[in-house]
Amino acid sequence: IPKKNSEAEKPVTAQHMHVLWLPAVFNEHSTRVSGHFNWGEGEARQIQKRLEKGNTDTGNLKAEIFEQELRYANSLKNVKEKLCATLALTKAASDDTYWMNDNECPEDVAKNMKNLATLWRTVLLTQTDEELGIDAPAGLAATHGGSGGSREGLYAFLAMMAPEFKNASEYCKVTFNWKPSASSKKQKTST
Repeated sequence: IPKKNSEAEKPVTAQHMHVLWLPAVFNEHSTRVSGHFNWGEGEARQIQKRLEKGNTDTGNLKAEIFEQELRYANSLKNVKEKLCATLALTKAASDDTYWMNDNECPEDVAKNMKNLATLWRTVLLTQTDEELGIDAPAGLAATHGGSGGSREGLYAFLAMMAPEFKNASEYCKVTFNWKPSASSKKQKTST
């Protein structure tokens, strides 16, 4: 993830990029959530065809799928799994935000986006890097100031998503308030 005020043409080094270490299970969540949210994988062919139309009906369906995936992420007891499912949903929702603009349920979309930000702010980002599974592999933490730099990478990613969501719709007012207050954060790394 490029650092703020860093040009894309610069080399991929710690000076110009953030690192984000994720649990291996992230790939499973990302593949499943992206396929479900974007193409209706796991749904009946009728639903998949409706998602292909790219109209208001598609926006309504995506809003429903978003809500289902958010409920699923919230239901996970394992915090690493919860992080992976929530990150996968955040990424899938931000990849193409037309659904936030073209739907018949803007209040529900705004409420669910607020709930997503609340999950990040009050549940996930109050955990330590170790609890989240984003701590650097042994031996690499020292190369990133002792923390592995992963939390900074996660924060940079979420900071990039906030304007995507905020600017997605003139009808759906979304404030993606994901960042925890300083008083609610645990230590970034375990001791």
